[in-house]
Amino acid sequence: LDVAVYLNPEDKSDWDCISGVVKLVEDELGNKAEADVGVLNTAGVVFRREAIKSRLLFVRPEAEDAYVDFYTRTCQEYEDYNARLMRWQKRRRAAGLQA
Repeated sequence: LDVAVYLNPEDKSDWDCISGVVKLVEDELGNKAEADVGVLNTAGVVFRREAIKSRLLFVRPEAEDAYVDFYTRTCQEYEDYNARLMRWQKRRRAAGLQA
């Protein structure tokens, strides 16, 4: 099971907090599945985009505005990334290289 979390900015590099999230998820799963927990605060744009395409489980009411900002920023950055990737692939094809 892949789980992505967006942590309070003060906690994004706090390994105790991150390991606590991992333990919580693994305790809930029991022996049913393994969990991979990713931290969205420090993740690349592709990982963040894949995460927001998936099912949203929970947003704290006081964090809804922060979630909207994160979602919007991720979409904008992904669009920029995708445009650069398409230009790069086009140049490679024009040069006769595999894209």
